[in-house]
Amino acid sequence: MAAKITKLASMDTCVDSNIPYRNFGNYYALFIGKYLTNVIYRTLLKIDTSGIPEGKIITRVDLILYIIRNDDSTYSKIYNVYNLQEGFDENTVNYVNQPAIYPTPMAQFEITDEVNTFINFDITDLFNQWYNGEFPNYGLMIKAADENLGSLVAFYSKDAGNYRYTPRVEIYIEDPLRLDDRLFNSSAENNLLTSDIYEYSKVYDVSYVSNYTWFVKNTGAINTCDTVIQVSPNGVDWIDDSALFAVEPGEMVSLVPKIFSKYTRLAYKSSRPGSSTVADIYIQSQV
Repeated sequence: MAAKITKLASMDTCVDSNIPYRNFGNYYALFIGKYLTNVIYRTLLKIDTSGIPEGKIITRVDLILYIIRNDDSTYSKIYNVYNLQEGFDENTVNYVNQPAIYPTPMAQFEITDEVNTFINFDITDLFNQWYNGEFPNYGLMIKAADENLGSLVAFYSKDAGNYRYTPRVEIYIEDPLRLDDRLFNSSAENNLLTSDIYEYSKVYDVSYVSNYTWFVKNTGAINTCDTVIQVSPNGVDWIDDSALFAVEPGEMVSLVPKIFSKYTRLAYKSSRPGSSTVADIYIQSQV
């Protein structure tokens, strides 16, 4: 059974391109997006990863914020979450000296007309990178995916004076299954809709496991889907690592890697244009 651990933000602030040297470390709100014609806001957060029991599997991590302002509620806005390359001090950071980020977003979420409510989004992949020691935990940055689009929203910060609205993460952990006294990990992504172009599973770091296997089940009734393992040394550049499997409706196939690599993912798409289907994807590994 999954257990839940809640951790509050240890640092939070935002930066403002219009007042590039001002610090907002003790301000009650966190802003992201574009305001008026040329003002850009970005938010910085730090979440402590200590205190999580060793030997557990982190199955999901949700970042939870309380939205208090939404200037453009007639259309959907997309925001990206980035891993920081360096630390920041919430009491001195500003737009000019804001920390560098890794260029690839680690999570993405959408806001349309939400206001005066909690929103939550999945940052499991990013949190696991910190927890597993793959990257130092300097914190994260949230900013608009398109900073040319009017997209200003605001959330309560930890300095708003109400514990209930403090930015936080909820971490769900489980005990790993054991086979022959070895740790056995299993993850699943269900009800994935195929399209005419390749979509991708979550990225998994398999550098610490002794072996792993992918499974794909086509749960649709009519159409076929294509699938192939992909591997990467850096999580950015990918190559195919298996033959292309055509999975018929109701069929399940297993795919075993040939190349030892740090990262793996599964690519899948409809076998025929305009003929989508639904698939479940599993990855199982032993340490």
